[in-house]
Amino acid sequence: MIDLSWANSALLSLGISSEVATDLPPLADHEPILTTIQWGTNDLPWDTPPLCWSTLNDELFRETIQGETRHVDWVTSTLSPHPSPAQLDELANSITQAISTALEASTKRAYPRPCGHKWWNQDCTRVVKTLRRVARDPTSTPEDIRDAKQALRRVVRHSKRQFWHSKVDEFEEPKDVFNAVKWNRTEGTLPISPLKEGDRLHTSTDDKASYLVRALLQKASCAEDVALNLEPINNPTLPFPVITEKEIYTAVIKPKNSTPGKDGITTSILGKAWPALGPTISILY
Repeated sequence: MIDLSWANSALLSLGISSEVATDLPPLADHEPILTTIQWGTNDLPWDTPPLCWSTLNDELFRETIQGETRHVDWVTSTLSPHPSPAQLDELANSITQAISTALEASTKRAYPRPCGHKWWNQDCTRVVKTLRRVARDPTSTPEDIRDAKQALRRVVRHSKRQFWHSKVDEFEEPKDVFNAVKWNRTEGTLPISPLKEGDRLHTSTDDKASYLVRALLQKASCAEDVALNLEPINNPTLPFPVITEKEIYTAVIKPKNSTPGKDGITTSILGKAWPALGPTISILY
């Protein structure tokens, strides 16, 4: 049934079509069939693809962020000496919008595109066509078909080896070696050892979590606790020193966590936008 495509008049009226896909990599000794089915996904929510950070154009980002600072400066000029939470929210939204606009102008999005096997090349396509031609030729002998299949396996094996060797030669940083470890990662994980509480074994996740909470987090009541007699303090105040822009920069830019927030802006992007928006960002603190 995988070699056939079924349809009727009702399906054809819905825009369903089938055709021989000559441009797709073959998975057998015959041409694959591509069937297009309209699922009516126009009304479904569409997720915006993430930004591809490797395509970021630094020069274009700086130029765009400089142009977006005009609106941010206008919002800053409307702030009162003691800004209200609503005014600070408006300022934060203007900063986020400026950075997002600069990212959209300077960075491409990672749209999913089918790429097939990365090691597939013109030699593989050529031997596949040869195998199809031999298999369809009524004068071909079983030995001819076997030789054509062996040639296909030999070319595919050579293409894979050549592709991965070229990938290894492109290593420049230690993280490239770390990423290469995933190439040969086997599926499946080893089971987590159970936890023993006296004569009882905890094997499920909930039981382990409950036992760890009891053993590590819950404190037993102590009868020798010293009672605290604190006198009330009238109008307590806590001195809060003035925060400098350098301290704000260190707190915002220096953390190593690169995970973006809800707005999709990472600390590295904030560092690139700091020369243009640094004083304005400091107002929020």
